Amino acid sequence: MKKILILLLTIISVNNNLKANSLSDNISLSGFIRSDVIYDSRESARVRENAIMLFPLPDKADPNGDDLNAKEDLTMFVLHTRLRSTITGPDAFGAKTTGIIEGEFFGTDDGDANGFRVRHAFINMDWGKTQLLFGQFWNPLFITDCLPNYNFSSPFIPYGRKPQLRITRKYNNFYMSATASMQSDFKSKGPGNETNPVISSTEFSKNSGTPDLNFLVGYKKESTAFGLGFDGKSIVPRTVYEGVKTDQSLTSLSAIAWLRFDIKPITFKYQAIFGQNLTDHVMLGGYAVRKDDPEQFSNINMFSTWGELSWGKDVKLSFYGGYSRNLGTNQDIILDKNQIYAMGADIQSLYRIAPSVIVKSGPMRIIAETEYTAAVYGNSKNERLEMENLKTFENFRINLAAYYHF
Repeated sequence: MKKILILLLTIISVNNNLKANSLSDNISLSGFIRSDVIYDSRESARVRENAIMLFPLPDKADPNGDDLNAKEDLTMFVLHTRLRSTITGPDAFGAKTTGIIEGEFFGTDDGDANGFRVRHAFINMDWGKTQLLFGQFWNPLFITDCLPNYNFSSPFIPYGRKPQLRITRKYNNFYMSATASMQSDFKSKGPGNETNPVISSTEFSKNSGTPDLNFLVGYKKESTAFGLGFDGKSIVPRTVYEGVKTDQSLTSLSAIAWLRFDIKPITFKYQAIFGQNLTDHVMLGGYAVRKDDPEQFSNINMFSTWGELSWGKDVKLSFYGGYSRNLGTNQDIILDKNQIYAMGADIQSLYRIAPSVIVKSGPMRIIAETEYTAAVYGNSKNERLEMENLKTFENFRINLAAYYHF
């Protein structure tokens, strides 16, 4: 909380200085203070002080045969608190210009919880029908026109932000966008060292010398949004193999579809994605070393979908459901955990049900959500990651949150 107060005072001081220079009309400050209380019934894969739920962990037996992961916990935090500055500048190159700088106290890793980090920092140039964005913003598979009301929804949704260059062309209510991006805070997994054989790093993307490429076509109106998108990326997980220089790359392809429509006071949202190697989007899957040629790699395919039905305005009731499935690999791989670079490679499927209520009053939001997440684990019955000996592990989460928007 001390960091928040210091940053607020700093921004206010800067804003006052800008007023003295007659620039204050072009800069606005917004954001929210958020406080959470979370209860989980089981030890799970979670991010940053348990703030983000991914999936429950399988059993882990102690010498007495008791499951060490069968334990509950409770946590409270304010690390979702956020600040945003919006800058409206003079025209440049015939375009209207705006800039966004947004940060939060989420930190960059679990050891940096409550640390301040940049979320978004980008410039947008608008010529009317054509827009050009460059800087850090949501990855293009994260569809801002079709998002759950509250549930964080990882790993069912392609989450994350990327430095990028994005051009969008509008045709009445239709639009097309093309994006070239690189990895930053959200990274691919890959080979490490003897101590940490599997790591997350931007180096695998940088080694390829090519950006991730994305193309979307969509329709957006006040009550309706839908579209299709395609994404491709290339990484080079190793630059040296058995002491010899190598540049064997892995190309991964993904496709997404989304739909949102409103029939007051009801809103329906749906999204589906087929993806390869989407660990940099906080999703299940990844890739592994091929058995027939250990210098090369094979993508782990996955499918994920979610839907949400909500009703109301000042009191909004929502029902969210998500499902994700491991579809295995297209080539035989080496079944060695140190040569499988993935998240949840031993999970066959994952599903979540999460009803919630949001109560609004002025700048305040009070939210209560219950969440049931189940992970179906298995053993690989073959070298394409098809599963057998399935066993389900469940987590029940209760989340209470309060927002103060400004």
